[in-house]
Amino acid sequence: MSTRCQVKVLGDNDLENVMLYHHCDGYLSNMLPIIYRAYKYGIKPKALSPGGEKYDMSWKSRRAGHCASFLCHMDPLEFQPESGFDLDGDIEYYYVIYVYGNLSEWRLRVYVPKKDIFWDDPCLENMNLLIGEHSISDLVNSKGKLRKKIRELVGS
Repeated sequence: MSTRCQVKVLGDNDLENVMLYHHCDGYLSNMLPIIYRAYKYGIKPKALSPGGEKYDMSWKSRRAGHCASFLCHMDPLEFQPESGFDLDGDIEYYYVIYVYGNLSEWRLRVYVPKKDIFWDDPCLENMNLLIGEHSISDLVNSKGKLRKKIRELVGS
């Protein structure tokens, strides 16, 4: 069976938020490096001015829609945008990414279902917080590998 997850990207207001579904490999050791790579991709300057100078486009990494597109870019065959914000009863992990305009780096929390009740009533109240709010670089090092405290948590 696949390890499914959902990723909710929270922006400056509710109208900006985006929910993504990831069908396979939703476990921490796969998703955290994907999130880190998407963040690093989003903060690189990409555009050239008419004079040929690089233009800083990193502001896009602080917009929920852009964050979601960076995530989809990193794993296009598994991520898919959802039309609503309901939690699916078949997920094993729920990632919440905060990209507010005043944050210098993406922050996230990770939840897991309470096995006895989540499947019948999939909502945040029926999940346990697995990882409290941290910046992505607190969880993944500059080489895209899980930090020791997270490796210990996932047993790898």
